[in-house]
Amino acid sequence: QTDVADNDFNLLELQGEPFRFRIGKKMWFATKVKTNDADDGELVVGLGIATAVILTTLPTDGLFFSKTETATRMDFHARKDSVSTQLTGIDPTVLADNATREYAFYIDETGKVSVYVDWVLAGTVAAGNTNMPDDEDLHFMIGNQTGAADAHTLHCDYVIIVQEF
Repeated sequence: QTDVADNDFNLLELQGEPFRFRIGKKMWFATKVKTNDADDGELVVGLGIATAVILTTLPTDGLFFSKTETATRMDFHARKDSVSTQLTGIDPTVLADNATREYAFYIDETGKVSVYVDWVLAGTVAAGNTNMPDDEDLHFMIGNQTGAADAHTLHCDYVIIVQEF
């Protein structure tokens, strides 16, 4: 939970960077999250490189879901060297306070990314996309930031990350 200051944030990052996108190796990522203030604050969850202030500036490399301060739907990023291929507003309905959502992606052996919201296909990133983060090791990250002077809570029910090696 954040404190009551505007722009206060919490960020949890897995120590070490054990994941890397590789053509020919499948990867699965899934999480179930909810926040108490869905339309006034930033959110991020997924895989990215280590960074000090992740909610002010997106990580330069990663595969992750994010929401800007006043947005009411999450976006998905395949991001390399600060350039994203972005699937915008992928939630089928606007986010609601304290409502859980499940976000997932699957990367097949060709490098195609299939993105899911509540286990329904929300979009794809084509195999061969130049913004796939293929030159960085990644770690799990999850965080939220207040959009006003109210405390925000972000709950995570589960995280699943599986990668072929």
